[in-house]
Amino acid sequence: MDNFSRGISNHPSYSRYHGMVARCYNDGNISYKNYGGRGIIVCNEWLEKPRLYLQYIDSLENAYVDGYSVDRIDNNGNYEPDNLRWATIKQQQNNRRVYKTGIDSKNKFQDDMEHVFMRLYIEGFRTGYILEAMSKQFERSVDTLYRRLNIAELKERMKTEY
Repeated sequence: MDNFSRGISNHPSYSRYHGMVARCYNDGNISYKNYGGRGIIVCNEWLEKPRLYLQYIDSLENAYVDGYSVDRIDNNGNYEPDNLRWATIKQQQNNRRVYKTGIDSKNKFQDDMEHVFMRLYIEGFRTGYILEAMSKQFERSVDTLYRRLNIAELKERMKTEY
């Protein structure tokens, strides 16, 4: 029996769908300013029928491959067909908006680490896996990342976000 026969709430990307909608439409969401606040929306087809979103991402190359998560190809584009892919952390980091000057590199590095951790944690990856993947991406030891990131605080922030 497939995920759609059991209902979409059992689908492995059901929480991703709700996170995407919250980032675009809930102005109380901590990430709203970077999504809905910039005019990024979810296409009407997916808003009205979440099952179509889930079927679409299931059909993409690298779906659910270890180390990949859903990413928008055009970072300024909407959540819509042909603008999503499954990408590695490195691909996603290379696809981020460029920060304006005035943020020193140490703060940007910390922000990058927090962003990656929260994104992967929300998508259901376990903390140990995330830290291992980040260790390779940021070329830091797992212990160093653990000390730099306040994991408990990040998890609390995510509770209010989603």
